[in-house]
Amino acid sequence: MSSGRGPASPSGGPVIRSGHLKKLKTMKKKYFVLRGEGPGCLACLEYYDSKKKFENRQPPKRSILLHSCFNINKRGDTKHKHVIALYTKDECFCLILDSEKELDEWLKAMLRLQSGDVPDGEQPRPTFEHVWQVTMQKRGLGARKNIHGPYRLCLTDQTLSLVKIGAQDNSDSIEISLNYIRRCGFANDIFYIEVGRSAVTGDGEFWMAVEDNNIALNMYDVITTAMRNSKSNKDEVGPRQRTRSSSANEASKPISVLQRRHTGQKLHGFSPLGTTGRDRCDSLPSRARTTSEGQPTTVVLSHPRGAHIMSHVPRPHSMCGRGLSYSPPIASMPISPSSDTDTSPVSRRYPLNTCAATFALVRTLYPPIR
Repeated sequence: MSSGRGPASPSGGPVIRSGHLKKLKTMKKKYFVLRGEGPGCLACLEYYDSKKKFENRQPPKRSILLHSCFNINKRGDTKHKHVIALYTKDECFCLILDSEKELDEWLKAMLRLQSGDVPDGEQPRPTFEHVWQVTMQKRGLGARKNIHGPYRLCLTDQTLSLVKIGAQDNSDSIEISLNYIRRCGFANDIFYIEVGRSAVTGDGEFWMAVEDNNIALNMYDVITTAMRNSKSNKDEVGPRQRTRSSSANEASKPISVLQRRHTGQKLHGFSPLGTTGRDRCDSLPSRARTTSEGQPTTVVLSHPRGAHIMSHVPRPHSMCGRGLSYSPPIASMPISPSSDTDTSPVSRRYPLNTCAATFALVRTLYPPIR
């Protein structure tokens, strides 16, 4: 239960909201007070052991300055439905509310106090829609780029960022467009992201450990949904997805490495575009066949010694439009049997074709006998 705006407190600014809420870490109820800015004090969230201690003006158990928070957002990776997360410099402080309506009221009030003035008609929004605390592994890009240890994986509608926990500035942060992510997946508490060569880190994969399988599942669902939405946006920036070459086989795919590492564990889907997604192709691109590369055809020529029937075999170069080829005959060229032994130099020197040039050549060398 929470109350509305109250009078200014001697120990801080005006009370915006207050009520009994649970801390996610201990699951114990505390009395929380959300204060606005006042003379000489900043907006903050406080909590007390009881409402009585607050009314008796005792000091709070803890006070969190909203302006110092890295991010404030709704958290959806726990078994509780209505959770607000306040990410400070070094930790994540979470509150459990009783309903979605109460969550929206508290969250909007906190974001409005954190961001300051919000234009009329606009709702305050967090800097990142989703934040997950992960432990980067010394594998793949993590090893090559020295990205390991505790990080925050932060998602917006267009980017995915890695921010080192406890860093004094953003020099260690990495931002990657969702368009440059090839795939992602997870097995138990290990999450995996593969990025393309257009990413700031170059192509490779990130491996990270999370608290449990529920968090990994939530990360997969949320990130793949954001990837689909980003790709369907007409105003998206960056190049289109690149079709990957056929030079890599199945064993070279990082997702296979994940499968081998967790033998016997179910590997959950890793593509926002279906079961195959942006997988490598299994064969080289095909092209349309030319007339000279069609199916074998039978050519019948008039000759005084009888009809010589030859099965047309495709050659690398056609006689039509490119001049005649005077290469040696192909010994393995199959010739269908005829009624007479064929000793014609034409059949030995020139690959017969259905082209008009072939017939013209034969008629020139062997005019009809009259």
